[in-house]
Amino acid sequence: LYSEKEYQKARDLFSFVYDTFPNDPLGHKAALRVADTYAVKKDVTSLTEARLLYRDFANRYPNDPDRDYALLMVGQTYSARKLRPDRDLSDIQEALAAYQQLINLYPNSDYLSEAEERVHELRELLAEHEWLVADYYRKNKYYLGAVWRLEYIQENYPNFSQIDLVNEQIGNLKTLLEEREAAWKSALRIRANSG
Repeated sequence: LYSEKEYQKARDLFSFVYDTFPNDPLGHKAALRVADTYAVKKDVTSLTEARLLYRDFANRYPNDPDRDYALLMVGQTYSARKLRPDRDLSDIQEALAAYQQLINLYPNSDYLSEAEERVHELRELLAEHEWLVADYYRKNKYYLGAVWRLEYIQENYPNFSQIDLVNEQIGNLKTLLEEREAAWKSALRIRANSG
């Protein structure tokens, strides 16, 4: 039924197996399949339901051999919808935490490379967010704030695809700050000498 995309009917049967044999390995697999029937849909409600079921599975069965899959799917339910660096970052952070948990707990997992790839993509989005904030500060002449944001990228996202541009922008902004400080000191000297 699942392969024929009859997700509701498949869900009912998987639920029956899980409810009947909750402590059996087959019951555990059925619990994951229930979550899968929600995850296959990409609407917010289904993804939220799937996420809750995967998270519950990961917490309830810490020694189950499929726990790494559940953690992978927690991350995927957060990142299944289009994530953007100029929006709320909470979904990115939650997905990143789930993938990182999988990487830390299951270094030999079959899902390790997929989780690492997703971590890289999500970290790129977080770095891009910092870049956008720094650019906003720069455009509004809050140069010191822009430098701090850019230095944060250097420290926390050294593999950011635009790191060369970040480094260049830091140099440019520091030059502007030095020029501004020199002009300010010069103005103070002139004022002190004329007064």
